[in-house]
Amino acid sequence: MIKKPFFNMGAKPRLAYPVLLKGEAAALREIPLPAKATLFYPEDAGLSLQRGDRVRTGQRIGLGANEAQILVSAVTGAVVDVSIYRGSYGRILHSFTLDVAEKDEFDEELGRTLPLLDSLPGRPGFGTTARGDRPVHTWVVTVLDNDLLITTNQFLLHTRLDEVRDGVAQLRGLPGNARVVIAVPPELSSLAEKTGAEVRIIRPVYPNARPELLVREIMGKEAGSGEKGVGFLSVEAVIGLQTALSKGELPVHKVLTVIDKDLNAVHVRARIGTPVKTVLGALNIETGHGDRVILGGPMTGEAIYGEDMPVLHDTDGLLVQDKDTIQPWSDTSCVNCGECIRACPARIPVNMLVRFLENGLYQEAATAYDLLSCIECGLCSYVCESRIPVFQYIMLGKVEFARKMNAEVVHAQ
Repeated sequence: MIKKPFFNMGAKPRLAYPVLLKGEAAALREIPLPAKATLFYPEDAGLSLQRGDRVRTGQRIGLGANEAQILVSAVTGAVVDVSIYRGSYGRILHSFTLDVAEKDEFDEELGRTLPLLDSLPGRPGFGTTARGDRPVHTWVVTVLDNDLLITTNQFLLHTRLDEVRDGVAQLRGLPGNARVVIAVPPELSSLAEKTGAEVRIIRPVYPNARPELLVREIMGKEAGSGEKGVGFLSVEAVIGLQTALSKGELPVHKVLTVIDKDLNAVHVRARIGTPVKTVLGALNIETGHGDRVILGGPMTGEAIYGEDMPVLHDTDGLLVQDKDTIQPWSDTSCVNCGECIRACPARIPVNMLVRFLENGLYQEAATAYDLLSCIECGLCSYVCESRIPVFQYIMLGKVEFARKMNAEVVHAQ
């Protein structure tokens, strides 16, 4: 149950998504194939790679949690390091570093696995849909990226429109004969009509592109309702589907928006697994001690510890911040200003929620103050007068609550 806040709901921050017009879609910058690439796979993927093993591009490496999710290699090369990567919020992944061959060798079984791939750019989740295990009645193609400053999907709509149109046709051909909706800002509506999808106009105001809010806009459901049967795909994921099913080719590159310290943006294409330092080096972007590099955008992106971190399947943006422009977080207590409540799209009493999260009371936060209703937009942290990392507390709280629930299920068996 959503508890009503005791503050009056005032004006919310109006942060605008950038809208990329056709004349602003400059040429795509190609990042060279790296000498070394790092690939991440889930902890439960059942992988058996060892140092010295040689893999081919498109080679099946393992299975995801669902056996329809086939994990493949994005490069050809020899494995030189195998380790465990411990990411944010307790996430554990297998990490494989490879010496990359100059020329790709494609796996012979590639054609038979393409329809079930879940490792396409954008992590589209086609595998379970193609198998009919999770029927989808409505596909929503999102043109606005999830975070601010990033225009990756808009760029692709401008520059690869024919492939998007063919991908929409492929979506309609999947089991279930699903409805296909493309959500765009008003400025791109005429372009979106050429894709053949049903066009829905959304205001380019953050966080309107979040899936929970799009469900409410398109399906008439409340935010966070968890509407079943609605699938969300980026423009890049649609192109990946078209490439895989129509051409029989494995998409192994990721298009992303790179934003430098002066907020200048450029669109690049890099091989999945390419280290961030290779991308920055190709663009002559220098970083120094105290600077911050973020995978994603300014609202919900994650800062990385080192530039060996690779470009992943879902890396839509790369943001570099100068150390002098970074506002540090604070351990100051909440002052009950109410700004987080006014900003929250899900109407969560954030000022009360954060008190429970700060004290590790994750189950109480979920049951009493709507932790799981959060749509993860980061507006609470953006407006916080005390500079409390509210968004990070919430993300950690969700992970810890899920871990506690899973442990209770295991102990009950």
